Amino acid sequence: MKNKFRKPERRAERSAGQRPQDARGESGEEPAVIYGRKPVAELLRHAPERIERVLLGKSDGSAAGLQAIAADAAQRGIAAVSVAPVELDNVSGFGVHQGVAALLKPAPSRSLDEVISKSKAGRGLGLALDQITDPHNFGAILRAAEAAGVDGVVVPRSGSSPITPVVRKSSAGAAELVPICFIPNLSQALSRLKKEGFWIIGTSLEPRSQSVFETDFPHPAVIVIGSEGKGIRRLTEESCDLLVQIPMQGLIQSLNVSQAAAIVLFELFRRNMTSAAK
Repeated sequence: MKNKFRKPERRAERSAGQRPQDARGESGEEPAVIYGRKPVAELLRHAPERIERVLLGKSDGSAAGLQAIAADAAQRGIAAVSVAPVELDNVSGFGVHQGVAALLKPAPSRSLDEVISKSKAGRGLGLALDQITDPHNFGAILRAAEAAGVDGVVVPRSGSSPITPVVRKSSAGAAELVPICFIPNLSQALSRLKKEGFWIIGTSLEPRSQSVFETDFPHPAVIVIGSEGKGIRRLTEESCDLLVQIPMQGLIQSLNVSQAAAIVLFELFRRNMTSAAK
């Protein structure tokens, strides 16, 4: 769906607190760090194996929230190190770190085969992102996807935001929980998913698009969300089995892309819950 474009965040400078790695590898990741109390606490709770060590600001160490994080890290055998506030500023790229950051181990590389297998064994719901460039939007979409039970996310490597510290912060830790597969060509990936039995459902403001609230969604399905400014590309749209849109009654006839993604994903979640209750 068409949404207002915002410039991507400037990439953070590397500091002494970050492990030396390539700026962006095949996995689409930048140097691995997550910051902010909620994202770090959620990752400690749900995927502590991804954390190498936790950094705590010396001047903030007495805060109740940080004490709980330090205790949780210690319980899981993860080192929690006190550092100067400027070190946290550097590690987070001067983001709102709230006195805490976590350095992460290299993420396991996900293949399209793995995402397909997980989706077939899981809820049968995948998500494809067609050139989402804003890291805040990317993170917010991943947060909604994890909450809605998406089995995996497919992202074209070219023209998309990598997994940056801003993405991790915006996702509240979901970037480490949802399987993400960076692929070279989205149209080819969608064709492969079709052959595996998935229905491809695009979000678009085209006149032929059906209301997301009135569409009979086939299963298993992959929802395709387009970029902030242009929506899904022509070749991507041609790969879709059907198109849906969110009907609106106000004067503003567009939503932020992460809001649109959340509405569509949770409409499918609601349908699945209703079907399961029958």
